[in-house]
Amino acid sequence: MKRGKKLMILTVVCMAACGAAFAAIKFQARNEEEESSGVSIYQGEEDHIQALFWDYNGESLRFEKNGDQWQYAEDEEFPLQESILESMESALRDVQAVKVIEDPESEEEYGLDQPVCVVSVTGDSGISLSFGNETSLGGERYVSIGDGKIYILDSSLMDEFSYGLYDLTENETIPSMTDVTGITLEKGGETMKLIYQEADISDEEEVPEWFLEEKGGEYTSLDTDSVENLLNTFTGLSWGGCVNYHVSEEELKEYGLDEPEARVTVYYGEASEGSEDEDTSSEDESSQGQEFVLEIGGECDEGVYARMAGSQMVYWIDSSVYDSILEADEESLLSK
Repeated sequence: MKRGKKLMILTVVCMAACGAAFAAIKFQARNEEEESSGVSIYQGEEDHIQALFWDYNGESLRFEKNGDQWQYAEDEEFPLQESILESMESALRDVQAVKVIEDPESEEEYGLDQPVCVVSVTGDSGISLSFGNETSLGGERYVSIGDGKIYILDSSLMDEFSYGLYDLTENETIPSMTDVTGITLEKGGETMKLIYQEADISDEEEVPEWFLEEKGGEYTSLDTDSVENLLNTFTGLSWGGCVNYHVSEEELKEYGLDEPEARVTVYYGEASEGSEDEDTSSEDESSQGQEFVLEIGGECDEGVYARMAGSQMVYWIDSSVYDSILEADEESLLSK
C-alpha cells in the first residue's frame, strides 16, 4: 500500500510539472503572437514632409518648409540652423518598430498617458508619435501612433527632437583673429591699451613684444606670456548658448548689456591696402585692421551674458572669460 501510494503521488507531481511547462510554453507563444518585429510604421519622403511639430520638455515648436528651406513658424526671421531640421527629416525617412504589442492592457503602463515627447509630421502623409517610457533593457522606448497598438522604437529617434528653440539657432561666427596688433580692456570706468610690436634682437636679448600704453604717450613693457594667455581667452572664445536672437533696447537691461560690465576690443589683421599716413602712432596702427568687440553683461546660472557689440543676439559664455578681464591689471601683466 505504501509503495502504491508513493507511485500515485509521483504521478500527480509529474502531471502537475508537465501542465506548468505546457502553460509556460503556451504563454510564451501567446506573447510571441502579440509582439511582432521589424515593422515599418512610417516612411517620410523628403518632398512629402511640409511641417514638423514637437512638444518636448514643456516647450512646443513648429517648423514649416518654405520651398526647400525650413523656417520657424512663429518668426521667419529666426536664425535657424537648418542642418538639424534636415537631420530630423532624414530620421523620418523610414521609421521602423523593433517590436509591436498588438493588444496592450493600458497606455499608462508604458508611460504613454503622459508622453515624454510628441512628434507630429504633416504633409502628403503624416503621423503623430508619442514617446513613453524606456524599456527595461534601455536604448528603446514605447511609442503610440494612435492605432491602439504600442510600438517599441530605438530611442535615437526621440533624441533627434530633444531640442528647445535656442538649441536650434545659427550662432554668429567669432572671427579667427590672427596677426593681433592690440587689445583694449574697459572695465570699472578704466581703460587699458595693450600694444604689440615686432621683437628685435639686440645684444642677444629679445625686446618685449607687448607694451602697456600709459597716459602721456609713455609705454611700459609687459610679460609676453601673460599677455598671450589673456589674448587666448578671446581668440579661443566660444558661445555657450544663445538666450535671445532679437534683443530690444529695453531687453538689454535684463542682461546687463545696456551698460556692459566690461568691453574688450581685439585689433587684428593687416591694414587695408592704400591706407594713408603709414607713419602713424601705435594707437592708430592698432585700429587700421579689423576689430572684434565683445561686451559682457550680468551673471546668469550658466556664466555671464555677452554679445558682439551692436548685435541683436545675446549669448551666455563661461564666467572665466569675465574673471580673466577683472584680474588683468598692470601688476599681473608686467614683464618678469
